[in-house]
Amino acid sequence: MGKVKTSVYIDEELWREFKELAQRENSEVSKLLEEALMNYLINEVLKDIDDSKIPCGSNL
Repeated sequence: MGKVKTSVYIDEELWREFKELAQRENSEVSKLLEEALMNYLINEVLKDIDDSKIPCGSNL
């Protein structure tokens, strides 16, 4: 997967805390941000799935 450089405006305190988290986890800020965005998108997709279409254990 290719990478893209982008610019965003974000709350200073939030950004400072995020960078500190990346440092504590010995991770690059861009990698941690990419993971956070991916998790957010996955959660949004899962919310859109109609639970009634997912078979439960008793229907298998």
